[in-house]
Amino acid sequence: MSFMRRGHGLRTSPLLPYPDKHYILFSKEGFTDNMKRLAEEDGAVRLVSFDEMA
Repeated sequence: MSFMRRGHGLRTSPLLPYPDKHYILFSKEGFTDNMKRLAEEDGAVRLVSFDEMA
């Protein structure tokens, strides 16, 4: 089940009507265990930490 279909509050944009959605989430403080697990389960979600950006 995709990140979008889980009801995580993200909405589709009528400006981007593409069927395949990918999400890149950035965090300075890190991600919760639940978010890490979700990203592992869903290939459409990528987590990027502050350390990766530096």
